[in-house]
Amino acid sequence: MDFPDRLSQVKKMENRKLAILLSGRGSNFIAIYEAIKRGDLNANICCVISNVENAPGLNHAREFGLTALCIPSRGIERLEYDLLYLDNMSLLIDLKIMIYTILIIIKGKGV
Repeated sequence: MDFPDRLSQVKKMENRKLAILLSGRGSNFIAIYEAIKRGDLNANICCVISNVENAPGLNHAREFGLTALCIPSRGIERLEYDLLYLDNMSLLIDLKIMIYTILIIIKGKGV
């Protein structure tokens, strides 16, 4: 399959929900958001998550009306952080993401 055929196939895909992970400015996130708004990418952004509390990309997400969360990891080894999430935080964070997303949908904001 050549590139134009693959590109048209990708554009036809339905119900793609994206969770964006970022740690800084969010330039890739903004490019994805703008592609969705232009209709070049058939997807929805359900949330934007960073491990850096003051990441500018989180502020952009909030300005766009998207669910934006920080899950801090400073001072914690990667394996310990992942296990902490799995053992203690996953349900709470998942519920928080869902609640914020539902509120955004009800308010009619976001992508």
